[in-house]
Amino acid sequence: MRKMNVLVVMMLMLVFSVVTVFAATPAETKEKPAVTKTTDTTAAPAPAVTAADAVNINTADAAGLVKIKGIGPKKAEAILAYRKTNGNFKNIEELRKVKGIGPKIFEKIKSHITI
Repeated sequence: MRKMNVLVVMMLMLVFSVVTVFAATPAETKEKPAVTKTTDTTAAPAPAVTAADAVNINTADAAGLVKIKGIGPKKAEAILAYRKTNGNFKNIEELRKVKGIGPKIFEKIKSHITI
């Protein structure tokens, strides 16, 4: 019986301690103002590329072409093959004729290339 009394007293002390801790922090129970999180869905503009940073698609080798974000080894090889077959690009829009370069990729890379 004595062990039961000790156990009950310890449980009461534990409950009292927990209640005291929560009662001592009334600031946390106050209603907090709603936080509105806004999400900007507009894409950040691409950093300006200077003429010195742009890659010349008529003279660049595969290693130079893959430096353009959006051009991997396969697309670089396709650009070189197109250039070999058709000669130098006359304007950057002609790059759209290369297999694997669609409108989205072209829009992404056009500010990073030159002829």
